[in-house]
Amino acid sequence: MANTSSASNVWQFYSNLSDKIPDSDSERAVDPALQTFLAAVSWVSVYYTMFLIVVGCVCNPLSILVFSRPAFRDTTTSVYLRLLSVMDLAAILCGLTRHFQRSALDFDVRHGVVSCKINLWLVLIFVYSSCWTLVAVTAERVISIMWPHRVKAWCSKVTAVLIGALIILASAAVNSPVFPLYGHLEVFNPDTNDTMTRTCVVTQDREYTLKLWFWADAINFAFVPCTLLIIFNFFIIRGVIKSRQRVQKVSVKRKKVSTINTSTTSAETTSSKDDESTVGPQSKTGANKAMSKRETSITITLLAINITFIVCNFPVCAYQVGPHYQSKQGIGPHGDGIATLLLILMFTNNALNFLLYCITGSRFRREVKLVIKELVTCAWFRR
Repeated sequence: MANTSSASNVWQFYSNLSDKIPDSDSERAVDPALQTFLAAVSWVSVYYTMFLIVVGCVCNPLSILVFSRPAFRDTTTSVYLRLLSVMDLAAILCGLTRHFQRSALDFDVRHGVVSCKINLWLVLIFVYSSCWTLVAVTAERVISIMWPHRVKAWCSKVTAVLIGALIILASAAVNSPVFPLYGHLEVFNPDTNDTMTRTCVVTQDREYTLKLWFWADAINFAFVPCTLLIIFNFFIIRGVIKSRQRVQKVSVKRKKVSTINTSTTSAETTSSKDDESTVGPQSKTGANKAMSKRETSITITLLAINITFIVCNFPVCAYQVGPHYQSKQGIGPHGDGIATLLLILMFTNNALNFLLYCITGSRFRREVKLVIKELVTCAWFRR
């Protein structure tokens, strides 16, 4: 493992995980507090990462199955959420699994130059696609709340598929500079008078390129998406509040009309009119309440996913644009440990969306139970 680390961005977090935890006895013996911190980082890198891999590889396929069921598959939202689950699963398999292999098994899939470029490019496609798919599904929810009469024309399943494909293609294009820029770099260590090889790092015009990637990655992956999500969530919350107020006003008005009708006619006529005038409004009110409850549930789920995304992804991008990260001396072992923890926090978002669906959505929980029951029954009859 390399014991030094130059300034790097989130892209290099993916590629330099073995550089993040110094392993020499002399470096660890310098500071007992640093030694304890690095030991904790090492534990998290192995055991917590393994936990995330298991959870992500089980829960994301379950999410895909649930959103493919009749209760969800006819909605445009389910198209986006299926794509989100696919991208999350792929990010875990290509990115987080590689991190675990390097930490626990001392194996690096990016040991070769070609495999370095391909694996890094794929991981970036998956995490970018996951990010912007969440922005797309939140925008679709804003449209459905603010322009409910146009949502069917603007937000169809075909449109959702096309937008999803565009997101993937754009992510691939934006991250294509990985191929000419990344490779293996020979670095001279004046302390040991040795030359070490840093695998899968920026090799072209490092000082300028690193600064460019600092901000390009932070803007595309965190700052712009997080800003859009905050704005969209504001409109969603405001729209839900106004919708509830309208439903309450309509309910009160219908009760007043029903009361007036019952007081201005004879007892027998009143009874028949009461049946005609109250049953219809009550059934409509009940339908409106059920629809409002369903819309509120979807909104709460999206808000939970959005908040989790911001909490998990914003810190790693904010950390990379700090002045310490642009120092030629690098961030040191303590900064390396922090970078590793922030990277793992980012991958946490890819593993836990299923749990958020279960916590915030009663219909999702009901469908999960049905899926598990069907899987268990199918497995039982195959024995």
